[in-house]
Amino acid sequence: MLISKKYYLAAVLLSLLVVLIYLPILWRMSAGVDNDYMQHLRFAIEMQNTHSITSSHLLYHIIIILCNKLVSIFYYKNPSFHNLYFSGFGVLLFCNVLTGQIIFYLFTKTEKMSLALSFVATLGILLASPIIILVLFDWHFYFGYIALNVYHNPTIFILKPIAISLFFAVSNNLHSSDRRANGKTLIFCFFMTILSALAKPNFIICFMPALTVFWGCMALRGKNVNWKLLCLGVVIPSLIVLSFQYYITYTSAQIFGYSQEESGIILAPFEVMKLRSSWLVPKFFLSIAFPLAVFFTHTRTSLRDNRVIVAWLGFIFGALYTYFLAESGPQLGSMNFIWSGQITLFILFIVSALFLFEQRENAGYGKLFGFNPRAVFCLTMFFLHIICGLLFYAINFYAPSSFW
Repeated sequence: MLISKKYYLAAVLLSLLVVLIYLPILWRMSAGVDNDYMQHLRFAIEMQNTHSITSSHLLYHIIIILCNKLVSIFYYKNPSFHNLYFSGFGVLLFCNVLTGQIIFYLFTKTEKMSLALSFVATLGILLASPIIILVLFDWHFYFGYIALNVYHNPTIFILKPIAISLFFAVSNNLHSSDRRANGKTLIFCFFMTILSALAKPNFIICFMPALTVFWGCMALRGKNVNWKLLCLGVVIPSLIVLSFQYYITYTSAQIFGYSQEESGIILAPFEVMKLRSSWLVPKFFLSIAFPLAVFFTHTRTSLRDNRVIVAWLGFIFGALYTYFLAESGPQLGSMNFIWSGQITLFILFIVSALFLFEQRENAGYGKLFGFNPRAVFCLTMFFLHIICGLLFYAINFYAPSSFW
């Protein structure tokens, strides 16, 4: 697609809408003293003051410290907690705008999607949530589901644009015969892998095994495999950073800057998820209704699309971590592995939407899908996710955490 003036105007409008959407909810969710935003700000302050590592996923802390120092050169002499807070706020707004722009670009790059359709689909992805109909029975809008969009944690916003960029950079070079990864692509994936792990390791611990399984199956079938990209661009940098993070989190005597009980990773099927909610099986399927609908209404073509396969493999690993792994000791109820399911589901939604719209002409859907029952069913699921996402947004704004 050629970049036109209309594209730039739509991109600017999208950025303004994303700011209008996220500005109030970030302000609301970060209010108070005992939440993820304040916790990560304390980590950043301690890192800034002691020059020591206070968290294993430290990218957010490093970014806001650097931004704060840069701004202090021009506007104030003594960096304070409030200045660091506003630096973090600006960084999170920028990351959400960047996430929206990347998704919008991916949609517009598909020739079968107009600017208007790409615009609406992007906003839909950014707002979608599980179909929360079971709230009528248990009053939980969050617990028990795998939510692809949440507002209470800052590091997930840092991870999203990095994870999307890494996924599509690798998925465009899955076979060495398609487009052999040149030096620039390899270097880009290498650094995106490191940044992804440092932002939050939950995506890379799913993406790395998903790629390994995919490329292993391709090799067994005698297909060309881009081993260079897999090993040098993803696996090696992942193992280096993850080893460092494991040591910081589970081996070091001082975790998060203070002494605490010993903790580790354990196999605990459904233990963490059922701490806060029941109805886990139906909530799982209500979380993935749209990508599931796309897959089962287009099974044959889905299985021929490598990007769809890798996205589903990544989500399968994310779901396994979410439901079967936990942290022992005082971290048991932290639900830190649920981020794996959430970020891989976010990627799966993007890939499923791209795949669905790419089928418009191939499947004879016509310009606006017409009344093809498969397309109508998939779009209905997508619409329900968006409606529930708007409700989830409202609940988080007016009563944060009250009905999780």
